[in-house]
Amino acid sequence: MASKQQKEYNTGKVVKLQNNNAIVEITDNDACGSCGLKSFCIQNTKENIQLEIKNTQNAKIGDVVKFEISPGIKILSNFYVFILPLLVIIATYFIAKDLLLLSEDFSIILSVLSLILSYFIIKHINRVFKKNKTIKVKMIKIIN
Repeated sequence: MASKQQKEYNTGKVVKLQNNNAIVEITDNDACGSCGLKSFCIQNTKENIQLEIKNTQNAKIGDVVKFEISPGIKILSNFYVFILPLLVIIATYFIAKDLLLLSEDFSIILSVLSLILSYFIIKHINRVFKKNKTIKVKMIKIIN
């Protein structure tokens, strides 16, 4: 019998209220422990990660809340961080070698340097997501 996959929730502390939204500072928790992006996301940053979440539970500043990030966003994030740079490297190699008729060595060097291009593409996508508030996060409940 197949078992149901248990939902993973994140927790964070409300640090600011804006209109009907809460600015929640993410804390490292159990859901982070099983996430493949943990080392990229929380541990290696000096800045606190904050999300703007619709305040459906009427949380106040200082409340710790439980929230859920949709699985689709997690999959999309993995694609942008891990697959997109690989696709850019491969595309750069074939464009340099086959279309621009560059030597194989120079094509390889350009494809490796294209990682810098990948970085800027990911930064741009991140800005678009933040500006359009594309990431859907659902506040589940107030913990304390």
